[in-house]
Amino acid sequence: MLINCGKVSPLWVKKLIKTKEWESGIYRNSSYSFLNNEKGKGVWVGFMVADEGVLPMGCEKVSDEELRLIDLDRRATKTYPLPFNAKENV
Repeated sequence: MLINCGKVSPLWVKKLIKTKEWESGIYRNSSYSFLNNEKGKGVWVGFMVADEGVLPMGCEKVSDEELRLIDLDRRATKTYPLPFNAKENV
């Protein structure tokens, strides 16, 4: 049985994870996009969550440049949804 909960708005966020977590492959699936490596601190990954008005714990909103990086990564791997849908940005 499916329940229609209405439209869910996407929110693109980033999270700093341990370098070992990134290297282990836990975050190396199509849901997460590599943003950058902050030496001595870890790896920033970007991903989408449902916008519920509150950021998930440990997450920050992505900048415009980081959103472009996520979009390029997801287009290259054919992962949807895309941050910049061509129909929405005409």
